[in-house]
Amino acid sequence: MPAAVPAIAITILVTLVAEPAWAYIGPGAGLSMLAAFWALLMAVLGAIGFLIFQPVLRRIRRGKRAARPNVVESAEAPTSQPQD
Repeated sequence: MPAAVPAIAITILVTLVAEPAWAYIGPGAGLSMLAAFWALLMAVLGAIGFLIFQPVLRRIRRGKRAARPNVVESAEAPTSQPQD
């Protein structure tokens, strides 16, 4: 842990001494950044939503399957000839 103290002090010193770059960032870069942030946010929220709602949907499907009556199919093959 003591080795981290000089690194933190140097980082703070460099940050405080740095001057602004006076660089121009056009509107395209800002819109691209917003679009990327929006996509990342939606992906994270979608993943969280999936993790939350998947067990709920599985429980609902299991309940519907249990409520459905069992259908026993006939062992005989269907015939194509009319019966008299």
